[in-house]
Amino acid sequence: MVVAPTASDWLYLGLVEANFRSRRQKVRHETNMDRFLAHYGGHPESMEEIFVDLQTTEIAAARINKPNVLHFLMAFNWLRTYGTEEVNSGRFQLDEKTVRTHVWRYVHAIAALKGKKVSFLVGLHSMTDSFFAFSPSYF
Repeated sequence: MVVAPTASDWLYLGLVEANFRSRRQKVRHETNMDRFLAHYGGHPESMEEIFVDLQTTEIAAARINKPNVLHFLMAFNWLRTYGTEEVNSGRFQLDEKTVRTHVWRYVHAIAALKGKKVSFLVGLHSMTDSFFAFSPSYF
């Protein structure tokens, strides 16, 4: 069975994990999107599609049969912020080894989709630019 949270689910869950509980999400949609992008670097719609792709791909190195939403978000947070294991351990309330194991599992799986789905950007102009982008099929 494919687990497929919607884009609005990703937005809500990602913000909750970033400590923006329901009450703090009662702001303009653009504000929530800015917060989400600051923590995860990708759009919720992209997350929705990548999460499904990880479960359905024919690429063995990219396949995750029982994905975990928190671990997926941890990986995107790390890709966006490059937090140390100690920082992420506190942020996600898990020990360093657990964070490392799950972040790398998802980073390697996402990287295995690269020929099909992910491109890395070079020559960014500011710290607010996202350092990675998704193929047009994710938009």
